[in-house]
Amino acid sequence: MSFEIPNGKDIREGINQLLLIKNWDRFKINDDPEKFAKELDEFLLSKLKILPLFVTKFSFNDFPFKFYRLRKFDRNMNINLKSEYSYPPVEYVKETQRANLPNHPVFYCTNSPGTAIIETVKTGEGINFEKDIFFLSEWQMNPEREFKVTPFFFESIEKESIFNHWQEDNKKKLNNILSKYSKDQINSYLEVLIYLSNLFVFENTYPVTGFIAHEHIYANHDLNTEIFVYPSFQAKRKTVNYAIHPNVVMDYMRLETIYKLKLNDIDFKNESISYNLLKIGDYIEGKIIWKDIDSKNPDLIEKLKNVFGNDIKV
Repeated sequence: MSFEIPNGKDIREGINQLLLIKNWDRFKINDDPEKFAKELDEFLLSKLKILPLFVTKFSFNDFPFKFYRLRKFDRNMNINLKSEYSYPPVEYVKETQRANLPNHPVFYCTNSPGTAIIETVKTGEGINFEKDIFFLSEWQMNPEREFKVTPFFFESIEKESIFNHWQEDNKKKLNNILSKYSKDQINSYLEVLIYLSNLFVFENTYPVTGFIAHEHIYANHDLNTEIFVYPSFQAKRKTVNYAIHPNVVMDYMRLETIYKLKLNDIDFKNESISYNLLKIGDYIEGKIIWKDIDSKNPDLIEKLKNVFGNDIKV
């Protein structure tokens, strides 16, 4: 595969023009997400001259994390249905979010229960600590299959993060992919990816980040991705979030456990969360089996500590 890479001077000039945009909310989606995507694609190409897609193959066979998704209970929720903990139906996807466009749902999750809680509380509306109940679902990815994954971070993960090695590996893979190009061309290509990936660590960039992820996840060509990974802005870029295509969830992800909990307090400055675990639900043979949390059950307590750490309250 060969394509033209603009020179560094032209790319830097385009990036500097885009840096003048302080709020991407001026790019509004009306009734046609595909038309919006086409217009934003043309706008970004006019500035950057190229819009890279970055897709790699990844196996979760040795991946040390599970996947966590949090949702707030509402009175219309049927807590015994698996679908309640998965991606939202198309008819509920009406707004642009961090990694999707309207009418195009993705399964949002993260590798950390704490990040799932922080992301939901910080981006959600009307959180009432005294009344609200939450459900944290735990999922496992099929380890026997390779997935097309886009780890979309090149200089946007904190250096001390456990995911920094993945960030450095991205740069190595990019150099291998572009080995036939000059050093200047490779650096130019990387500059564009660094600029675009850094958009995910700002709060006022949803229209453009939703577009970027959409172009990867819902692409109708061979360079589509199944799992789009980006830094958690709410968790100070120390952990990552996943936006997963719904078909992957249905075919290759397994719901394991659901934790019913109540949040007591969140100290964002010190990155601490206080919560009480109320019930636990295991997904077994198509049914969610709910049970009270027995503080005298050593196996259960050890499992909870592995998920939530040592400061749990039951």
